[in-house]
Amino acid sequence: MKIILVLLALSVTLMAVELSVQQQNIRKMIKAIQEASDAERFEKMNAFKKLLRAMNAKQRQEAILKLQSSLQTKNRLAKGEEKQERVRTQTQLQESQQQLQLQHQMQNQNQLQQNGLGGKTMKKP
Repeated sequence: MKIILVLLALSVTLMAVELSVQQQNIRKMIKAIQEASDAERFEKMNAFKKLLRAMNAKQRQEAILKLQSSLQTKNRLAKGEEKQERVRTQTQLQESQQQLQLQHQMQNQNQLQQNGLGGKTMKKP
């Protein structure tokens, strides 16, 4: 009886270790998919699908949910970065426009001053 209990405990322990290793593999594969180029992503997704086939329905569902969640997070981050870049570009454009306006104002003032001085010197002789 003790042997059966020990074997049962060992089986449970081995299953837990196997599950842990499998979860680590899933995390690594998901990270690799996220960081892959478009061409590599295709290959990595195929490897992920092969891993899914070896899982039971519950494990498969959990793995797919992890993948979806991580890809949605990546997409949100990418959209956030795009928005930041757009804001940065708009800010730079506005600053450039303000600088141009300031330059035009200074040129106009210089022209007015030159015309005013030129007109005064002409009237004196």
